[in-house]
Formats: sequence, structure tokens, C-alpha cells
Amino acid sequence: MKKTVILLLFLGISTAFAARKPKGIVFFDLGDTLINKVNFNDPKSKSHYMPGAREHLQTLQKSGYLVGLITNIPDEWGATIELKIETMKKKVAERWEEKEPFDWEIFEGRVIVPPKDELRKPNPYMFVQAKSIAAKDKLKVLFEGEDSVEVAIAESQGFGAYQVFRKGFSNFPSTGAVRRTAK
Repeated sequence: MKKTVILLLFLGISTAFAARKPKGIVFFDLGDTLINKVNFNDPKSKSHYMPGAREHLQTLQKSGYLVGLITNIPDEWGATIELKIETMKKKVAERWEEKEPFDWEIFEGRVIVPPKDELRKPNPYMFVQAKSIAAKDKLKVLFEGEDSVEVAIAESQGFGAYQVFRKGFSNFPSTGAVRRTAK
């Protein structure tokens, strides 16, 4: 009887843990991938989700994937990574034109920006940082971006990769394609 109870408890805990373990991490470029590129020097320039981006993020999360950002921002946005991220959030919010604000919380500490301009993409530095986040939990990783050079760099660093908004292809991959492409 005791062995049965212990086994059932173990199976319950194992099942609960397995249900919570993410399937992988999908990292995104920000500008022209999740949101349109904004000219922050033009007060009339507004920001919004790219077609299908919000739904894609929601579908990935519901399917058990974590999401993150790998995005270039300039040195003048802050002396530290934390300040750069806060400045980026503030600048996007100032130009945001959608009813609901951009959801930064879904990225839960998986926002990677260059510590200095020399380490901006296409330098592989940020991809190496993202890969180390995935490696901690032995998760597969995928990068989605609009720039073919950045997609190639991601692949060279061991990511699965998908170039969004290519003519003749879906704007974003299906969850099945994410599962097959992530490495």
C-alpha cells in the first residue's frame, strides 16, 4: 500500500513537472518582426504589432513555448543593459497606437540587447547569449526575424531559424513548423 501511494505521488509530481517544462524558446527580432520599425526622431511615427505577430506570440505560449527578444538598440539608450531595455520599453510605449500596450512581460527576462554598439547584430554575441539561456534548461531554440543575414547568423550559432514576411511564405511559422525547425 505504501509503495503504491509513493509511486502515485511520484507519478503525479513527474507528470506535473513534465506539463510545465517548456517545449523550447523562440527568440524574435523586434523591429519589422514583432512590431513595425519606428523612426524615434519623428514624433508622427507610430508603432504597432506586425500582421499576425500578437496571435503568433499567444499561440506559442499556449503551445508551451517560451519567447524572448534579440534586438539591436544603440549605445545612447543607456549605460547599462537594464537602462537600455527600460529606454526601449519607454520609446515603444510613447509611440504605441494600439488599444492594448505591447506585452513585455511575456519575455520574462529573456530580452537580449547589445552591451555596446560593436556587439549589435549581425555580430553573433547576442545569439550566443540567447543560446546559453536555452542551454541551461536543455531547451531547443528558434530565431524568427525579417533580416536574411541575421537569420543566417542565428543558424550558424546552432539555432533553428525562420525568416518572417518572405514573399510566398507564411508571415510566421506554425507551431508544427516551430517544433520541426527548433534545434
